[in-house]
Amino acid sequence: MSVDQAVLNAYYKKVGKALHCRKKEEKQILANLKCDVEDYVRENPDLTEAQLYERFGKPEEYANAYLATLSGDELRKKVSRSRFGFRFWLIAAIVMILLFIFGFIGIIIYNHHHSAQFYSEEITYIVPEKIYKNRNPQEEITPKSR
Repeated sequence: MSVDQAVLNAYYKKVGKALHCRKKEEKQILANLKCDVEDYVRENPDLTEAQLYERFGKPEEYANAYLATLSGDELRKKVSRSRFGFRFWLIAAIVMILLFIFGFIGIIIYNHHHSAQFYSEEITYIVPEKIYKNRNPQEEITPKSR
């Protein structure tokens, strides 16, 4: 039984996740791997998944083998770049959170100091001989009896 394309794609995906390098380098490494696997599949049409793993190793082993081919300086650069990227995004996230918090506090303080003062109104009706507050004067005026 020959290995199907879904198994090969899953293998490539696992190798890609295990590489931990830039996308450009990852694509190049995966392209080389795909060429090697396709050649091996052409030579062995009845290739099984076990034979694939036996020939190329587990995805983590393949990624480690790639890292083993790097010189000390190249490896140090890759590690320092990944650390720099992590630190950069961590610091950027912290700064964004602090900006949001201080902005929110600033808005609250600004609104507190610049809010409109509330007032109340009182309507006063002036009718000859009496002053009525907050009442309709027509309610109390009754015709005088003769």
